[in-house]
Amino acid sequence: MPKIVFNGVTKFYGSSLVVGEVSFAVEDESLTVLVGPSGCGKSTLLGLTAGLDVPSSGSIAIGGRTVNGIGEEVALIFQHNNLFPWATACDNVAFGLEMRGLRRRAARSRARQLLQEVGLESCLEKVPEEMSGGMRQRVALARAVALSHKVILMDEPFT
Repeated sequence: MPKIVFNGVTKFYGSSLVVGEVSFAVEDESLTVLVGPSGCGKSTLLGLTAGLDVPSSGSIAIGGRTVNGIGEEVALIFQHNNLFPWATACDNVAFGLEMRGLRRRAARSRARQLLQEVGLESCLEKVPEEMSGGMRQRVALARAVALSHKVILMDEPFT
């Protein structure tokens, strides 16, 4: 069974059609890339998939459940990393784990492990302004992976 199914998805903003009659399926454990010119609706489709907005018509289902708002199974990594500027890389990754009830020590341990996996073991205690854009995006990726999301959506994360 496909992990994500788009069935006749359209999106209008006012009278402007932004996404028109999109239907396709993304298989489980696959990598899918949306390619197109600026303004063609790629970011809008990602936002709809994440539940940040609703389609004007059609539906999106993840794992057989219709997307009806923001759900815990989806992470969205934006072009701008949205890290907490005052928090270290380790604390940025650990934040979501702590919000889900993991004790601080365990959350930071998992964060350190993930930051090592993305090649940032030397940046554990650096704040975002002390890291390059690519490093900040790897922190954002580690943060998304830390919460074991079933789906990770990336909107131009490395530009």
